[in-house]
Amino acid sequence: RAAIASEERAGLASAMGDLERAQEWVEEAISIYEILDGYKQGQVNALVVLAGIQVQREEAEAAKVSYEKALELATEIGDRIGQANVSRSLSELAEKPEDKRVLLERAATLYDEIEMSDSAMECRAAIGELEFAA
Repeated sequence: RAAIASEERAGLASAMGDLERAQEWVEEAISIYEILDGYKQGQVNALVVLAGIQVQREEAEAAKVSYEKALELATEIGDRIGQANVSRSLSELAEKPEDKRVLLERAATLYDEIEMSDSAMECRAAIGELEFAA
């Protein structure tokens, strides 16, 4: 419950524009989830929130690390929605078009597997835009 409360506080702080405080709260939630060890889904969710805050704070490298850790955990627990969403988010931070394409293709494939066809189509449209720009 403490981890969830910290995540909720982080959401409120973020909504109020206090990104520093939001980051502190979500990092606290992550620490609690790590102590609990058995709730990796909570860690995935909190890491995604942390990465979003880091993007807003223009901390792209830190956001990549958070997303990559979330992706690793999502893969470990078989969370295909998490894997797809995080792959898609990581594609937005990728610098090289080829890296973006690989991440978007992974996300599209995962979205297809879980029958989220609209999300898969959006990823494929983004791939098309990359190819058009090349």
